[in-house]
Amino acid sequence: MISALDHLESAVLAHLGLPDARSVGPLAARVKALSDAFTKERDELPADYLADPGRRAAYVGCFLLLNAAKAMHALAAAFETLSLPPNRPLAILDLGSGPGSVTLAASLILAERFPDAAVRFTAVEQNADILSDARALFDRVAPKNHGLETIRAQIDPTNPGTAIGMNRFDLICAANLLNEFDDAATALVFTRALLADHLEREGRLLIIDPALRKTTRPLMALRDTLTGEGMKVIAPCLHQKSCPMLAANERDWCHFYCEWKRPPLIARIDALTGLDHRFLKMAYLILTRDPRPETRDRGHHNTLHRVVSSPIRSKGKIELVLCGSNGELRRVRRLDRDASETNAAFDRVRRGDIVALETNTTRIASNDTVAIAQAWTPPI
Repeated sequence: MISALDHLESAVLAHLGLPDARSVGPLAARVKALSDAFTKERDELPADYLADPGRRAAYVGCFLLLNAAKAMHALAAAFETLSLPPNRPLAILDLGSGPGSVTLAASLILAERFPDAAVRFTAVEQNADILSDARALFDRVAPKNHGLETIRAQIDPTNPGTAIGMNRFDLICAANLLNEFDDAATALVFTRALLADHLEREGRLLIIDPALRKTTRPLMALRDTLTGEGMKVIAPCLHQKSCPMLAANERDWCHFYCEWKRPPLIARIDALTGLDHRFLKMAYLILTRDPRPETRDRGHHNTLHRVVSSPIRSKGKIELVLCGSNGELRRVRRLDRDASETNAAFDRVRRGDIVALETNTTRIASNDTVAIAQAWTPPI
């Protein structure tokens, strides 16, 4: 059975007029140049860089798939607790959509999970050409019960309604958008407006940003401000208290790795350019203005913790940093000599997993029980 990401890769190749991933040679150099511009020469990249056909093809050929893979992980958490409206299509807004990375990811996931559900997407993007790419790709992958409205508009962070009117949505997605604003205050005004004026009461706001310290710590601070104002965080946090990692120091930031098997197109680009996309990193936040308590049941009554570090292995022990449902951050270790059948899950834990522990100590003993209550998400 073809996976959602394989389906999307096939659509990208067809859209670019490439017979297969082996034909990506001329495109690879453009991808490398655009990647260098993103990471080394960002200040020199013009705001309308997607108006250039070569850059746009590079973005569609590589970065669309990378961003869609990240979106699939975050969307899985958003759809876990999002209810389908009973008497109308599910309404999804993709702000700063580019070629529709999030829209395409959501359409593919929803087509698998809820094949009979009608979905209406709205994609907002300032560049007309990349918006036409989004339309063409959507027409290739989306089922007939999914519709797409495209809006070419500049997003005003102080008044998003100038682009989308006063419409409300069940899911609003802002991927790689907040980090483009001038300051944290502007991002806060923008997010408040989306939550208050454009999100259905039981809806979800999904924010995805690059997993960089300079972009993620402001996102963590924004989370604290909004939860203090009565908004509720659905993921990745398991609590509504202030972020303990933000308070602990000025060094760390909350981010996650997406496991995936690189599509042949990305693997070929990496081989030709020296880029490395074996691991994808992202920071994300899912918010709601629905005041009702979380009803999700993971089948455990123990204290739950989100794993917010990769396993830290050193001689004779493994350590993890956990963020608990009690709002506390702690570093937990298990000595190799304490490994046992009851705590064997400690060896399999990955960053992002939710684990259940029967102890609040910082050391896992041989008779302690460790269980993975929920995996971060399966590899895609």
